[in-house]
Amino acid sequence: WLFLKVSKANRTRTKVTIRLYQQQKLPKRNSQGMEEDTNLKGEKGEILISEKAVDTRKSTWHIFPVSSSVQRLLDQGKNSMDVRIACDQCQETGASLVLLGKRKKKEEDVEGKEKDGSESPGEEE
Repeated sequence: WLFLKVSKANRTRTKVTIRLYQQQKLPKRNSQGMEEDTNLKGEKGEILISEKAVDTRKSTWHIFPVSSSVQRLLDQGKNSMDVRIACDQCQETGASLVLLGKRKKKEEDVEGKEKDGSESPGEEE
């Protein structure tokens, strides 16, 4: 899930494309083209794992299916994934991507008291 926050001043009927890339370390090759098993850093490559064109009319959550990429990673015996998120048109349309919303501090929160005793994570507008 990613939250696309759209500036209230710029809510046009535009679409932006959000892309998720899995970053991978490519094996280092020697002069004969053979893979070398060394501890030196190899070059990084990227694989597009999800892409979605979304409206910028309102701020909302978007789902990006990445289950197959995670399963492939686990099948390879790995347990971590580096992901890069790209939205080339976001800046010019006044949109920004947020993983979790920022919670505003209230006086009750600072004192350790909640009005209703519940917290709900997410984006506040």
